Amino acid sequence: MAILSSHRGRPPEGLHGGDNGQAGSTKIHRLDGTIDELPACAQTQLESGEAVEITTPTAGGYGSA
Repeated sequence: MAILSSHRGRPPEGLHGGDNGQAGSTKIHRLDGTIDELPACAQTQLESGEAVEITTPTAGGYGSA
């Protein structure tokens, strides 16, 4: 599998005093129980039964609360 994503190393920035969002992640749950976290641009081999977990980044805030 291959993934090309963004905002894995740093979160989306807020504007006009808003807080930053949260960075996303891509994780592979391997058959042996280990979890591999992939960088933003990556490719890997999957075995049948392994799971891909994608958490998308949240938006940054706008304005102060």
